[in-house]
Amino acid sequence: MLQAVNRYRRSPEWSVAILVPTNALAITAFDYMLGSDHGLPAYPAEILVAAEGPILASALIALLLEPHNDPHQLAALVLEALGRGLIKLAARHAGLRV
Repeated sequence: MLQAVNRYRRSPEWSVAILVPTNALAITAFDYMLGSDHGLPAYPAEILVAAEGPILASALIALLLEPHNDPHQLAALVLEALGRGLIKLAARHAGLRV
């Protein structure tokens, strides 16, 4: 990661995304990038949290908690909800309003 950052530092506009599975690891990476005790220059860093994943997960959990008699209907509803959620995510990422 640090080698990639060093390559990009030569251009005026650059950014690096570090995807981590936990908040604790995000803070560790953030602190490491801001520090200079590792012998490298400190890099400006900020933590951004994408809320779309937890929002989609909570909608699916709510759907699964509702009573359903037909497992096929439930499966269809879950697939439809996933499809709607992924379409909204893609549209937002592309800058489109949904």
